[in-house]
Amino acid sequence: MKIFAWNCRGLGQASTIRDLRALLRSSVPDCLILMETKVNVSTLQNILTSLNFPRHIYVPHIGLAGGFCVAWQANLDMEPITLNKHIVSILVFSTPGPLWLLSAIYGPCSYSAKKVFWDSLSSEADRFPGAWLLIGDFNGICSSSDCSSNRGVDKGSRLMIKAMDNLGMIYILSSRFYFTWSNRRNGRKRWWGLFPNASIELLPQTSSDHNPQVLSGFGQQCSVKRPFRFEAAWVEDQRSFWEVNHAWGSRTHPNPPTRLLNKFQATWLALSQWNKNQFGNIQSNIKATREALAMEEIHWFQNSRLKWQLGGDRCTRFFFLAALTRRKFNRIDCIKDDAGNWLSTRDQIGEAFMQHFLSVYDNPDSTDICLDNLITASISNEENSALIRIPDGDEIRTTIFRMGSFKVAGPDGLPALFFKSYWDSVGEDAVVVVRDFFVTGNLHPSINSTNIVLVPKIKHPTSINHYHPIAVRTRLVDPDSH
Repeated sequence: MKIFAWNCRGLGQASTIRDLRALLRSSVPDCLILMETKVNVSTLQNILTSLNFPRHIYVPHIGLAGGFCVAWQANLDMEPITLNKHIVSILVFSTPGPLWLLSAIYGPCSYSAKKVFWDSLSSEADRFPGAWLLIGDFNGICSSSDCSSNRGVDKGSRLMIKAMDNLGMIYILSSRFYFTWSNRRNGRKRWWGLFPNASIELLPQTSSDHNPQVLSGFGQQCSVKRPFRFEAAWVEDQRSFWEVNHAWGSRTHPNPPTRLLNKFQATWLALSQWNKNQFGNIQSNIKATREALAMEEIHWFQNSRLKWQLGGDRCTRFFFLAALTRRKFNRIDCIKDDAGNWLSTRDQIGEAFMQHFLSVYDNPDSTDICLDNLITASISNEENSALIRIPDGDEIRTTIFRMGSFKVAGPDGLPALFFKSYWDSVGEDAVVVVRDFFVTGNLHPSINSTNIVLVPKIKHPTSINHYHPIAVRTRLVDPDSH
């Protein structure tokens, strides 16, 4: 389902109608929300009929201001329940799927009206406890970075922020255009739990000084094969220790690094099959027991990447929604290439990043420069001997156990938590491989393999040069794992 929302600033001009027609032709929405239409009922009906939106509800304009309309396709099952000049709420009967509430918003401008408006929204929430989506023009900002003038957050916006917190609202982030006028997109947590792949796009401004919004309720599914990834919740199940111990002992090889890789592969296969056949999907197997709750919470804690004390207040849904937020932030739906063109397909985006970083890091004109005498020697022979000595097993174990348990895993999919939890089974081989490197000076290419991860330099990246790459490697060779 797609929803198109726009403060059009009047449909009385033929140019605005042409712009609207072109925008709908490119986005093909199922539901249309228009604010500040400023036309009478008969004119609006003719416009909607020509746009192939046979069903609609309309709040007429008052004088030269207002006019609020929600229209939808005939194949949608929607039932209006609230209608006034600031909010139109409609029950959406999804098939298949649960019932949810759509509220189109045209927020008031004055502070006194804002207070009444947000109180009415709280009443709306009390009447409908299910999944709830709000979209439209809220006439407010949530931070000074949302406004290009840097005028700060006024008291009306602070009222909005407080109300959104009380209602349990979260943002559906846009991939481009962050200064829209005062448009804010919000979705209640339960709604985003139903549609975690929902995405929103802000289209360029045309005849109105407000950006049109296009919300895709189910987002774009990506059929990329996911590599193995260790789940932190597995350590809460004692059966996983038997699986790891049995798989780890089933492979051997005279060469220590190759032996370690063979054991990795056996463990990946054993844990994947055990998870599928016995442990099962975490969300579908939550029981009313403390142990089951702990398993789910640790799972979402790992995915949320939040530094939160597990021994403190437990709130599984908080970690679940934080994980969804992180996934939305990490996903690149569209990006501008070096020429300023927007790219939206996975292949286009990947190729653009590849060519950009090749041009940045590949310099055929570089020459070898001798740097031997650049820094004056400051390490004594005794200190150097201590630095290059072969570490013993206790030192290697201590180093691994000081690593962050939930740091991002490398290509092997095994975080430090894996080695800490199953050290009795895997520790001996890990020590042998580390000591072998110090003796031979050689490291197996597969153990030294690296995932390249793109990290945004700014809060709202839109261009390729807004990202920089970092390397994520196996815990045994990553010096930045602490």
